Amino acid sequence: MSANVPFKCRCGSEQFETKKPVKSIDDLVGAECSKCKKVMTRRDIEDQAKKIAEKAIKSALKLR
Repeated sequence: MSANVPFKCRCGSEQFETKKPVKSIDDLVGAECSKCKKVMTRRDIEDQAKKIAEKAIKSALKLR
């Protein structure tokens, strides 16, 4: 099953092959990049989620 998610592989691709539909971050663990075939680990996903959250907080503070 192909999933287009806001997380990126090291090669820059956002397309991943998953065994089941992606409903949460946990469903991405073990997903394989469609381009380079690298498998996403929990750490890869958590690091990217942290960066996304930091950007959101910074932009929210700028809007004040």
